[in-house]
Amino acid sequence: MRGKNELIRKQNRRIRAVEDSRAASRISRSDRRQRSPTPENNRSRSRSRSRHSPRRESSGSGDERHRGPLSRRIMDIPLPRGLEKPPTLDKYDGTTDPDEHVQSVETALDYRNLRGSIKCKLFPLSLVRGASTWWRNLPPGSIDLWEELCRMFTAHFTTSRRHPKTVASLKAIIQGPEESLRSYIERFNKLSVEVEAIDKMKLYLLEEGLRE
Repeated sequence: MRGKNELIRKQNRRIRAVEDSRAASRISRSDRRQRSPTPENNRSRSRSRSRHSPRRESSGSGDERHRGPLSRRIMDIPLPRGLEKPPTLDKYDGTTDPDEHVQSVETALDYRNLRGSIKCKLFPLSLVRGASTWWRNLPPGSIDLWEELCRMFTAHFTTSRRHPKTVASLKAIIQGPEESLRSYIERFNKLSVEVEAIDKMKLYLLEEGLRE
């Protein structure tokens, strides 16, 4: 009987030892979980840090922000001293001769000894209405030279070019039955300046158109 009781006590001690070991193991795992954040906590902390930390921009962020038709090279060129206030340029809306507008802009900017890159930066200031819309719709960074800009501009608005007048146009001008001589000569001279012909030819056609 005594041996049996001793055996029971030993078994009870072993059971308590096993239970104590399991309890200690559970406590240890619980401590580790509290000290080590879960993956979800890691993600939350990462999101929190990203919200509060300054955003790092990639090396190409400047190019991504650049959306105008002028190249980055042209945009980075500073305006010369004295151009803080842009010069006044004739306005172009897309309905008149594009070649004449280019010549007008070149005349105004050549007077200030401005090079092509600066001309490119100032040119869009002369565009209004339909011409301004054309400029805004050009591909980003597509213009890097003044000559290239002039070519693209005149090609797009080629239908607005003024058709050259010929000698035949002058020959068609005739003094009307009730038209005064002064009125006839003024009408003839207005067209005459647009015709490439020698003065003798123009004078001959002027006399030919007189009323008999």
